[in-house]
Amino acid sequence: EVAHFLLSRMINMVQQDKSVKFCLDAMRHTSTMGGLRLYPPSTPEMDAISQQTDMTITIHLVDGSHVKQPINSFTTACNVTSGIVKTLNLPLLASSLPTF
Repeated sequence: EVAHFLLSRMINMVQQDKSVKFCLDAMRHTSTMGGLRLYPPSTPEMDAISQQTDMTITIHLVDGSHVKQPINSFTTACNVTSGIVKTLNLPLLASSLPTF
């Protein structure tokens, strides 16, 4: 019953404040991915969290080209790989990658 009360309060807060929704979404993603971090967030990550935006990384490919990918606190290597495959339009690989 206490959990239901707290959940209803949180839902009301989410409807009123975008930053609460952002934090709850981040917590939900983190908990579904194991919920553990070995290291604290970096300064650029904390800046992105406080501004409620994603960070962008540049991935340099072996042919000399590069691809920019958005990442956030709960982005996995599989997410980045899937983004690269989609950006490069590699349909055979895209169908074999797991989705998270």
